[in-house]
Amino acid sequence: MVILKEIKKMYNMYKRYKLKKHILNNNHSSLSLDESKKQLKKFKNKGFNLAESYLFDFKNNDYRDYITTWEAYKPRLNNNKYFLISDDKYLFSIVFGKYIDVAKTYGLINYGKVVGIENLNLDNANLYDFIIQENGLVIKDRFGSDGFAVYVFYVREHKIFYKDKMIDKEELEKIVNGFKSGIIQSRIHQGVFENRIFDKSINTIRVVSLRRKDAQKHEVVAALQRIGSNRSQPVDNFNQGGYSALIDIKTGKLGKMISLFDIKDGKKQFYGNHPDTDAKVEGEVIPHWDELVKKVEEITEKLPFYESVAWDFVLKDDGFALIEINMKSSLNLFQIHHGMRNELLGQKYKEHGWLD
Repeated sequence: MVILKEIKKMYNMYKRYKLKKHILNNNHSSLSLDESKKQLKKFKNKGFNLAESYLFDFKNNDYRDYITTWEAYKPRLNNNKYFLISDDKYLFSIVFGKYIDVAKTYGLINYGKVVGIENLNLDNANLYDFIIQENGLVIKDRFGSDGFAVYVFYVREHKIFYKDKMIDKEELEKIVNGFKSGIIQSRIHQGVFENRIFDKSINTIRVVSLRRKDAQKHEVVAALQRIGSNRSQPVDNFNQGGYSALIDIKTGKLGKMISLFDIKDGKKQFYGNHPDTDAKVEGEVIPHWDELVKKVEEITEKLPFYESVAWDFVLKDDGFALIEINMKSSLNLFQIHHGMRNELLGQKYKEHGWLD
């Protein structure tokens, strides 16, 4: 029995080693790395992948101030039993829809075939008319991430548009046929605050929360505002050219914004105003901020099996809605501004045993 336990322990250690190696070798990034790979690779044995070594500018910054690529992945390992709830957008909407406003699910797509849910008469033949009836909706990959394969349809004069291009029935059918596993949901409309900054994308608030020691509910330990751009629209995704602005978690006040696409020769460009709209960002205060923080605490008290959650909220005029959750956050969204290892986020990671 002892031998079997030791073999199992060794096997789990091997799997963890292989996973770590995979994560550090996974250099998929929208960045054009203009540094020599040889210079950046030296940080791999410190726990950083190639893209983040470039992004965090270790020529001018001390790598010891940053949470590593591998350490940032560890909350996902800790929440492994429940990852399906976050990864499956349909399951997520069922579970979290009991506690907070989420997008309404109308149907699913299985290898190009549209199926309505809850006895809704929805199929490939009537989807076009249904989109017009609902004044627009969203079709996306049920298990997707990073804002890819997201189609936000809106309606003008009884015609469907996507990215300012009119879509006819044939084009819609081609889009649907491209999904092996898709989900059809209502559009969540952001409020005046977000539309003023940039109205061609839904601009989401990323909040990271961790369980308080010896308690059921979480505490918010970091937050930022993601903002779309002319490059990224109709999504705000960072890897597609969107911006990131840190939020002071005590006050809800926004800092400067930055996009990874604006890094040239290792130099970062920060903006107080949005480059595409000239709307003021730095110093603005997120409406309903205290209410949002309180809601995070309430939900985690009712769902006590999560150690950490990365939440994506949409701010509305009368409150907010939850788009999705993740078992870990892409910390490059935060650490492109500065290292978080010695900030509250890093301190809480250390308490949970996630820092090497």
